[in-house]
Amino acid sequence: MSSTRQRLLVILVDAFRYDYLSEKYTPFLYSLSKKHSYLPLRPILGYSDSIRATIFTGVYPEDHNYWIMYKYSPETSPFKIFKKFNFIDTFPESFIKRGGRFVLSSSLCKIMARKNGYSELSIQNIPFKIIDYFDYSLKKSMLSVGAFNNFPTIFDILRNNEIKYAYIDSSKFGWRYYFASSSKLWKKLLEAVDSLPNDVGLIFVYLHHLDHFAHRHGTTSPVFLKELKSVDKTVEFVIEKVEKRFGDVSTIIFSDHGMADAINYVSFEWLKKEYGFGRDFLFFLDSTMVRLWYLNEKGKRVREKIEPLNYGRFLSERDKKELKINFKHRYYGDDIFLIDPPYNIFPNFVSWLTPYAMHAYHPLEESQTGMAMFIGEEFEKIRKDSEPIHHIEFMPTILDYFNLEVPQTCRGKFLLR
Repeated sequence: MSSTRQRLLVILVDAFRYDYLSEKYTPFLYSLSKKHSYLPLRPILGYSDSIRATIFTGVYPEDHNYWIMYKYSPETSPFKIFKKFNFIDTFPESFIKRGGRFVLSSSLCKIMARKNGYSELSIQNIPFKIIDYFDYSLKKSMLSVGAFNNFPTIFDILRNNEIKYAYIDSSKFGWRYYFASSSKLWKKLLEAVDSLPNDVGLIFVYLHHLDHFAHRHGTTSPVFLKELKSVDKTVEFVIEKVEKRFGDVSTIIFSDHGMADAINYVSFEWLKKEYGFGRDFLFFLDSTMVRLWYLNEKGKRVREKIEPLNYGRFLSERDKKELKINFKHRYYGDDIFLIDPPYNIFPNFVSWLTPYAMHAYHPLEESQTGMAMFIGEEFEKIRKDSEPIHHIEFMPTILDYFNLEVPQTCRGKFLLR
């Protein structure tokens, strides 16, 4: 590792859309963009966790095999015990049903996770009638050694080369801070930077608050715009603190996806009443997709009832190949019906409350475009055009920064070359 490349600060701002940059709401980032590369970023189709898996490994979901939190796996499901709570599904009030599941997720699921070796477990809003068909797609943290088997992460490679790293995750500061404005945790973030070892190489900071405020309030609300300013200030404070502690550092600031305001809500609750549900077919309601499994030939009839809907479409095999979700197994669905913005599925199996903005629509939707900014002498050669970059390019770029060999599994380009 050369003397000019001892330390790198990476800040991942969840849900910062490319066009959020403005002198009014993000003055600090706006000023940086005038001097450094500010590029659009094309996300993969998926939610924040699958995007992070792609960032960390430099490969697509169809390679590292992680796409959505819940997968079809009745043989390994840890949720069989919850079948006895089937009576909760009969409650007439949706809010009460979600409340009952929230209590179970906050109590019994934590005990089960510790007992069965999961980093976390939650039942969310999955109907108890079919919950024993599903398992968590990843049992351990993405930062764990060998989290993705044959696909090493940035953190695996840094460990193997004895380069210290720190991962500061604002969503792990506790419930008191999870739902609060990012301004409420400035002290916590700065304390985390203060506690870093002097010889740390990579400082990776994940800021989750903008995503939360967009979901809860929509992207045009005064509450969200106030938080946008707060996040801009948070990034400024973190960079200032790191530079005060360690001197000049190179910095990458980027997001995982954009956001689209949810204007129309569609319900698929009627699918639970379809003949054969739980016997001939299964479905899982994510916020922007209906994933279907056909347990026999009869189950395929349900597709005929969904196909005419004019606010989405079934992904073809060609679509899946282009989106890099062409899996060789059926963990994530035999069929996927993808919703178009500004539609949103609610109630669904994952959201506790009504979302007012959402992501994980088709990546070509302009509202889904994220951003990336590169600050430092080593990054001056990165192009400054308007062609989007991709999440698989961060792993090789970070490793290249540290003069480390990039694994042959990586599919991303070297932005520094």
